Amino acid sequence: MQLSLGQESVPDAQVGNVPPTAPKGSLGDLGPLDVKRAPRDPGLHRALLGPYVSDEENFVSIIGFRAPMESNVPELTAEELAHREFGTYTPVTHRMDTILRFPHEGRVLQIMYMPQEPTIIATKSDGDYLFIFDVNLGEDDLEGPDKFIDLEPMYRLSGHNAEAGGLCWNPNHEGQILSTSEGFSVSIWDLNAASQISNIVSPVDQFNSHKGTVRDVAWHLIHETLFVTVADDKRLHVWDVRNRTRRYPSHDIEAHIEPIQCVAFSPYSEYVFATGSNDENTCLWDLRNLSVKLHSMENPEGPIAKIDWCPHDERILATSNPSRFIQLWNLE
Repeated sequence: MQLSLGQESVPDAQVGNVPPTAPKGSLGDLGPLDVKRAPRDPGLHRALLGPYVSDEENFVSIIGFRAPMESNVPELTAEELAHREFGTYTPVTHRMDTILRFPHEGRVLQIMYMPQEPTIIATKSDGDYLFIFDVNLGEDDLEGPDKFIDLEPMYRLSGHNAEAGGLCWNPNHEGQILSTSEGFSVSIWDLNAASQISNIVSPVDQFNSHKGTVRDVAWHLIHETLFVTVADDKRLHVWDVRNRTRRYPSHDIEAHIEPIQCVAFSPYSEYVFATGSNDENTCLWDLRNLSVKLHSMENPEGPIAKIDWCPHDERILATSNPSRFIQLWNLE
């Protein structure tokens, strides 16, 4: 299946499902990145957007929209079974509403919320810093109908010497975040080690091994010390932060014949992950044997810019390319 996006450039967006422990009462009755469930109705989702529109001020938006819930399948009554009434008849508006907007220094290249605390978001710009914001705000903090607020970052993460797209929160270590650089390096910050005096946070570690711009990075979803990087040198590197030498990754594989743009771990297997490349291929890998690909899928629409797994079905993988097309792959 292939979907075509509109003409407005939106370089990064993230939709989130907040865990049950997420703080309540912020921004009205809903947190900024949660889902409100009803018995038969579509869920009310929240999403982060970092639009880029030329000749306009850079900003971050939190929007709300309704979309079907895969888990929203109620039990059928005897009457419904008798009449074969299996659907929902509630009218739904497809309008996207702005919940919050705030200015951003530089173009927004990436934006992600912290898995353990969804009101904490990280943004990556084309400037000298990464930014950490706390969007746990009340209605009294919002001004005017456009919900615009002059929000200052909690922290500025230094050591980000050039723009590149990779950004990833550690799902198993709260406050730990990785970022890639055009300077062939990957930096890691730990907000738990931030100073109480200054909001400038330096990296706690740096990893250098690639011979080209590091395009993307992904933490392992189970093992908090493992992550994978991919780069313009066509190679994927597997790292373990417990290795104190820092000079070499635990695995170094030539994974594609063109620069690699993206990487994502499967949420359904601790061993499987996927990579996407300028060679128009999406490849599946097994950490237990990186000498051979599990599978390769060719995309006739061009380079693979982004890749992600369906959160509801382990067979479905989504990829996108610079031509604003999204492909949905069935791995069966």
